[in-house]
Amino acid sequence: MVMLKNKHKHKQSGFTIVELLVVIAVIGILAALIAVGYGAIRISAAGSVLKSDARNARVDLENYKTINNVYPHPQISDSLVFSDGVDVEYDSDGTTYCLTVSSTAAQTEFYATDDESQVIEGVCPGSDHVGYDSEAGQQPPMGLWTDLSSGYSYVCGIYDEAPYCWGAAANGALGSGSAFTNRSAPYPVRISSGPLLGKTVNDIEAANGGSHTCAIAEGEVFCWGRNSYGQVGDVSTSNRNYPVAVSTSGVLAGKTVTDLAVNGVHSCVIADEEMFCWGRNQYGQLGTGSTSAQSIVPVAVDMSGVLAGKTISQMALGNNHTCVIADGEAFCWGYGAYGLLGRGSTASSASPVAVDTTGVLNGKQVTDISAGDYHTCVVADGEVFCWGMGTRINNGYTDNESSPVAINMNGNLGGASVTSVAASYDHSCLVAANDAYCWGSGGSGRLGTGVNDDELHPVPVINTGALNERTISSITAGHSHSCVLARGEVFCWGVGTSGHLGNGLNTTSFEPVQVTNP
Repeated sequence: MVMLKNKHKHKQSGFTIVELLVVIAVIGILAALIAVGYGAIRISAAGSVLKSDARNARVDLENYKTINNVYPHPQISDSLVFSDGVDVEYDSDGTTYCLTVSSTAAQTEFYATDDESQVIEGVCPGSDHVGYDSEAGQQPPMGLWTDLSSGYSYVCGIYDEAPYCWGAAANGALGSGSAFTNRSAPYPVRISSGPLLGKTVNDIEAANGGSHTCAIAEGEVFCWGRNSYGQVGDVSTSNRNYPVAVSTSGVLAGKTVTDLAVNGVHSCVIADEEMFCWGRNQYGQLGTGSTSAQSIVPVAVDMSGVLAGKTISQMALGNNHTCVIADGEAFCWGYGAYGLLGRGSTASSASPVAVDTTGVLNGKQVTDISAGDYHTCVVADGEVFCWGMGTRINNGYTDNESSPVAINMNGNLGGASVTSVAASYDHSCLVAANDAYCWGSGGSGRLGTGVNDDELHPVPVINTGALNERTISSITAGHSHSCVLARGEVFCWGVGTSGHLGNGLNTTSFEPVQVTNP
């Protein structure tokens, strides 16, 4: 009998080492896939909760505004309810808001604003964080512009609590240490050494009709640039390429500066509820009652006449005249030609005089004021009124106006109230319903309308390009350019041949372009 041998060997029970390792690897992969899947589900769920929180908050904010006509201030927004672990950033000035929610679990953010119809993934773009309260010790957010001012052919602003300037460096106006190197993008004012070292700058003003600049830092004032009339205030008439401290050896001794204004040849501050000025005084623009040629140190404005007992809330300086708002009324002094003082005559005055209120300003409260070289404008009860050289006022005026006249909006504002105005050499601009409008000479695109045309009435600045319908909070006007601050970002238009549009180029633009962030 032939026996057939089984060619298949009997396998031993269990796994070989290699097989065991393969099994372990497969189990590990499966576990990882399960963990990833669970993690994705968990993150997705957290994201849904986060988005739902943002939607609910948006509804609550709109309901609040329906009842109160304003959005809640950040300090009284505790009624907004969010899930555990959700971080919230909410800022509002009452008319606009920016809400961003985020969480570690969701690994994402969502935002909502007053001008968006839905919640969007990401952070609120360009928020200007208008709701922070500096007087309550709150600090402005980082990565945003918080102040802006236009000089003759340069611009200055505050970014992350530090001062920057760009444009023409003539006479040291940029404060960079050079009087020759123009800057086509924001360049830091010298704070790494000198009197501004270690100080926080919270206000900066550039000379609309000149080339000197001043800033407030921790209650003190510092200036730089052209100083031929002592407008820098450091007891000299030498130009300064970098910040120097304004003299406090006299009337400013021991006082805290809270407001600042400058123009071509003089500067003024408010300190401890009093007003002080320095620089050229040929026409009495320092307000001392005298027409002495100049003062290279601060001197006190005469408060014994029409300003007696009144509190000055805002200042505006023309090249040779000065104006203020005090208790809701306007007052001016200095050069009176063309009717610049608004007093009903062309007489100059070395002491403050009241702007005429027998006409269109009768019974109105003045809330904003701006002075150009040859005209002055105010906002009162949501309307704009101007006086001075007729061709600078425009609006169809050809004769000079020594008393305020109303600016005809020609229906372009749709009934919206004006909140601020900026007057310059031969054009003016305003902000109404968070949009910008300009009028006057349109040469080189300084009106931001996309064309060179002059405009007798305020017309809207293009907001479909770089501005992209952003909410505008403030506007400034230089000699032949204009700039706005919109949700913490800066946009400029007009002549840019010295780099003063701040976009890295030396070209002119007929519509807004965004200034490069430092």
